[in-house]
Amino acid sequence: ADADGYTANTNYYNFNAHNVTFKVGDAGTGASGAWFLLTENNTASIAGDFLFSARSAAGWSQIESGVKVLTNSNFSVTGDFIIENNNIADADNAGFKFAFKHHSTDHTNGTVYIGGNLLFRSVNKGTNWPTERIEFITKVTNFSVNGYVDLTQPIVRGSENNLIWDLKGGGDSDLGDIGNIQIGGLRGDGALKLSKENSTVNMEFRNSQNYEWAGTLSMIDTGRLNITMYANESNAKQTLRFGADSEDLASGDPLKNSTRHPPDSVTVENGILEMNTSGNVCGTLSVIGRDAAFGATGISSGYEDGTISFASVNWSSGGFIFDIIPNIGSGDVINAVVGGIENSGTITVADGASDLKMTFNLSAADLQQFLFDEGLESYESTIMTWETSSNLGDYLDDIQILSDNGVNVALSILGNSLVATFTVPEPHETAALIGAIALFAVLARRRMRR
Repeated sequence: ADADGYTANTNYYNFNAHNVTFKVGDAGTGASGAWFLLTENNTASIAGDFLFSARSAAGWSQIESGVKVLTNSNFSVTGDFIIENNNIADADNAGFKFAFKHHSTDHTNGTVYIGGNLLFRSVNKGTNWPTERIEFITKVTNFSVNGYVDLTQPIVRGSENNLIWDLKGGGDSDLGDIGNIQIGGLRGDGALKLSKENSTVNMEFRNSQNYEWAGTLSMIDTGRLNITMYANESNAKQTLRFGADSEDLASGDPLKNSTRHPPDSVTVENGILEMNTSGNVCGTLSVIGRDAAFGATGISSGYEDGTISFASVNWSSGGFIFDIIPNIGSGDVINAVVGGIENSGTITVADGASDLKMTFNLSAADLQQFLFDEGLESYESTIMTWETSSNLGDYLDDIQILSDNGVNVALSILGNSLVATFTVPEPHETAALIGAIALFAVLARRRMRR
């Protein structure tokens, strides 16, 4: 290998193994890092788990190590990939950087596939915050995790984050770069960032189960993050709670003072995506799949209702989910505000839209008790607003309303808002309805006997 860790010999055979442990000794990674190198046009296939265990050498130089996947190569692990900061108890050093990396001057890259989960752990607690720190960097073009990525901080210390995922970092900033990331879910409280200039990351969620993540996202001005929810199971949900700023990054991190925190675009094609961006405005929201659903959520776990704003909202199929809480006068709201992009401040239903749905999470018993206590006949809640224009009024009759049995929902346009009005039938109306259903059943049985 040369000084950068690359090998001049590309004529290696493909590598096959069952369960791999790559462990760096007590001296640490050294000045050039420690690398599992997969050269051009080769494949590494690991049946089972891969444990990469290392730490930076003593001192404050945070050396990058990891797996290098060069041009047209494929790195595959059927089980979990575990990144371990093998730090020494009560040590005083700079933590550990791990990268899935390609050749810095060649952007025709291979693929990294993890069949299980991506996990992080720190062995011991050191004397200072950075000792336990793990920064994970994806530099390859195609990165896929079939399971979930667990960004739960292994060791929590103070207000600065000990686990950071840089979605696209390093390389020549003058070259545009694409990162295609596909994961089966994201959970935990670690930080996300995008540090490479002129890069675009397309992050796709393929959940089969429900996962929640609450952390911060910090992006360089010339980077772009596009999020797509395309769940493997239509009822699987991903919850993303983005913090308002980057204060949890280290004081020396260039993105600590970033002003870009929400994603540039959000698309829901299948499954359920719920988000909160702590008041920051996202780019475009597109809900385009028959079994797709989007909803706002609370700013922290345990709070389901919240408000989220986009520059524009496009709707062609699928629907929205709204949590409504009358007793505290609260509920989900989706806003379209002016700024940042062309045609901003708009909510647009596409020509030929189909299978439009709105789901309201509000129990009939709670609503009935609230109306009785307040002496009201109905409860109104604003669920969507727009600052420029919307054609929602042309499609109100096409929207299927899904709600708890006994809750009636009527939609109406009031100025630049979509308002939902909730009622419950009076007791005599409910009895009459039940009687009509019973009579219909009797008549149907008689016809069948005839």
